[in-house]
Amino acid sequence: DRGELLRLSRRWMNRRHGRCDYQWGYFNIRRRLFVEEMINPPEHSLQELKVFTFGDHVARLLHISDRFSGIKGNMWDRREGVFHRLDRAPTISSHSPAETFDEPLPGTTDLAVEMAKEIGRGFDHLRVDFLTDGVSLWFGEVTVYSWGGYAWDGHDPRAAISKAWDIRRSHFLRFPPANGWRRRYAEGLLRVLDERTC
Repeated sequence: DRGELLRLSRRWMNRRHGRCDYQWGYFNIRRRLFVEEMINPPEHSLQELKVFTFGDHVARLLHISDRFSGIKGNMWDRREGVFHRLDRAPTISSHSPAETFDEPLPGTTDLAVEMAKEIGRGFDHLRVDFLTDGVSLWFGEVTVYSWGGYAWDGHDPRAAISKAWDIRRSHFLRFPPANGWRRRYAEGLLRVLDERTC
């Protein structure tokens, strides 16, 4: 229904996600409405794969099922090229934990990982999202800071995900400003990070 679609669209456009959730990276981004072709796989077959990349290394994957009818999810860590399911329930967004479910990773996982590695190659961290029905794979979105930058495993530097993320590969530290306080900050931060990783 066109009228209902317009009302829904206005509601979406009036919500300022950056301000509501204090995601400062979105403060100055002009809001736009994207209209995409509908993906229409068999009912309840569509799942999500959120792939966490660190350069061309994939350290974690979030597998989501039933997004629109009782969301469920499993978090998987990748060690030596093999995914290991974590026992705890994952956080699907910055606010909502989900229950886990008994289902293996879909057959499109390897392709999603390879594509995410290629997309994330030049960045210290990206999350690359896909939709899948287990046979086909559709690109969803890419983000530089998941869930508004909230930490996955607290602030434990020993956590596997913390070890995977080396912010020395960030653009700011690889290409620091030419001068000024930002240059001095970048140099000081890099010095501290180098000392702590030796």
